[in-house]
Amino acid sequence: MRRIALILMLALATVASASQQGGVQAVHIADIESFLAQQQAIRADMVSAKKFKHVADFDKRQLYAAQDEMFALLTGRNSTDELDSDQLVALYNAQEVVNSVLAEAELDRPICERQTVLGSRRIQTVCLTVRERRDLETASRQTMLKVRTCDPSQVCGEVRE
Repeated sequence: MRRIALILMLALATVASASQQGGVQAVHIADIESFLAQQQAIRADMVSAKKFKHVADFDKRQLYAAQDEMFALLTGRNSTDELDSDQLVALYNAQEVVNSVLAEAELDRPICERQTVLGSRRIQTVCLTVRERRDLETASRQTMLKVRTCDPSQVCGEVRE
């Protein structure tokens, strides 16, 4: 989990520096060797299927392709300054693919908690993903804020005949 957070922060810092400079030319990776090592670690975690078992195969293939592109662009280089503008754009796009797959993986991470069943003292384990929890929260908020009025053709929810 810490590794994902570290990678996302690194990528966001890269994106932030690019956006502050007004373009993709500002993509800069301070230590290419450690960046490539982090990408290898992410790939190993994806392959092991323990940490990212909930990530779809299509997303994994996208991540691997983006990483292959980053490896091809950065292997043997000392700095991103050695890349031309087209290569910088390709590197930026590949980083964004990796970031989006990892961010979606975070949304699909299951969280389990013990809850008391309503109307009893029985406790059950409920597992929902971060995305499902967010969707439930949004739906319940919308239900609570929904204006409830009785339709003239109904008596408080019952249809008149």
